[in-house]
Amino acid sequence: MSVMVGKFFDIARFVIWADEESEHKTSRMIFSFRDGNPRLTVYVNDKEVKPISFPCDAVTMTTIAQYIEEVADAEPGFKVSVDSLTRVYEDNKPTDVKKLVSTLFIGKTQEGVVYLSVVAENKPKLIFFIKPSPYHVFKDKDKNVIPEAVISCRLAKAIASMIKDCVTIGIFEHSKEQGLNSDIKENGYKTNGKGTVSNTPELDDLEL
Repeated sequence: MSVMVGKFFDIARFVIWADEESEHKTSRMIFSFRDGNPRLTVYVNDKEVKPISFPCDAVTMTTIAQYIEEVADAEPGFKVSVDSLTRVYEDNKPTDVKKLVSTLFIGKTQEGVVYLSVVAENKPKLIFFIKPSPYHVFKDKDKNVIPEAVISCRLAKAIASMIKDCVTIGIFEHSKEQGLNSDIKENGYKTNGKGTVSNTPELDDLEL
């Protein structure tokens, strides 16, 4: 049974909730896969609003994780963004024209709190602040509560590490499923039920 190949797959426990004081406090950002490709998905607490997606490939998502780490180490007010584009189709055929799907913002507030936001046209603009869980309080050796901004940066780096792990595991599991299913063909490769067989020449046959 295929779980990832050709399927949409949420990692339900990899979630960042909207700020509790926001009107969208039950909205959430989840790490997902679509046919083995990683993405961020925002579920808005409004049944009339479709999920906001930020699709990308494995290398791009890993690079995003690196930028989250960079933002965590940056000065307050630092921000980067990444646009996710898709190809425009006409008469069910792809064209050379691309359009914007969504933009991912990775930044740090003036107070030093790291945040993520996926913005798409005609969708609510939600900011997901990376803050400590209300059920966990971090303290130093003198039992003083560690500032929220300090913990936010550590949590951001933990999220970046988890993204890297999920991407690695996800592409491996997708490839394993594809290799075990002899009916799946993708990207110029065919399978024989035992593993993936390339249609391209062997490396030794290539003149480099």
